[in-house]
Parts: sequence; structure tokens; C-alpha cells
Amino acid sequence: MNDLLQQIQSVLSSGTISSEEEQCISQLLWRTPMTKQMLDALRKLEHELDMGNLSFK
Repeated sequence: MNDLLQQIQSVLSSGTISSEEEQCISQLLWRTPMTKQMLDALRKLEHELDMGNLSFK
């Protein structure tokens, strides 16, 4: 599992995201090749943010 996918899954499982995690995800997006699994994880993260299911720490 790559770093970006691990970071996204960690945020989704905790239900919270910190500014450090947000920065890390942003930086990893530029360095990580997009696969179907990665796009699915990003869609899930976006959905959870849109639904208000993630809080900011």
C-alpha cells in the first residue's frame, strides 16, 4: 500500500483530519501515480468531507 492511500485510509478511519494530514495528502497527490484504487479512495475522502462526516483537529 502506498503512502497516499495509507494517509487517506487513516483519515477516513479516524473521522478527523489535521492540517498536517491535509498538507501531507496534498503533497503526496503530486508524487503518486493515480490508479483506480487511489481514485476510489480520493472519491470516498471527498464524499466524507462533503457530507460533513470528517471533523478538523
